[in-house]
Amino acid sequence: MKPIIVTDAYVEARLAEWGEWFSRGIQINIGFPNKNILARMREEGGQIIRATGPKPLMANTKAEEMEEILMSLNTHQPVLAHVLMITYLYPESPVVIAEKKFGYKKSNYYKQFNIGFAWIKGYLIAKMGIENCKKNISKKSFTNCSN
Repeated sequence: MKPIIVTDAYVEARLAEWGEWFSRGIQINIGFPNKNILARMREEGGQIIRATGPKPLMANTKAEEMEEILMSLNTHQPVLAHVLMITYLYPESPVVIAEKKFGYKKSNYYKQFNIGFAWIKGYLIAKMGIENCKKNISKKSFTNCSN
C-alpha cells in the first residue's frame, strides 16, 4: 500500500468530505417526521414501507475520523474548530455567514481558519507517523520510526 502524503490538498479534501457527510445528517426539523402517517400511507399506496423518522447517516470512516479530530480541536481551541466547521458546512459563502451570523471579522476569520487548518494538518501528519512506527514495531524492525 502506497503511503499517504499529507498535503494541503489532502487536508482540504478530507475536510470537504466531512462537511458534505455531516451536512447530510443535519436535521432542520429537530427529529420529527416530515409527513404524518396518513400522508405516508397515501404516498405508499396504503402500506408504510419505510420509517417516517429521520434516516441515520451512512457510515463513512474517513469522515467519522475527521469528526473525531475536529472534536479534539474543539476541546483545545473551540474558535478554530468553529471556523473550520463554518467553512466546510457552508461552502457557498462561509465568510458571509461567519460575519453576519457569528460576528467574526473577515481578517480574524481567515487567521483562525489558517491556524485551525495547520492544526488539522499537523494532527494528521503526527497520526500517520505514529501508525508507521506501529507498523515498524510490529515487523520487529528497530529502525528509526521517522522513516
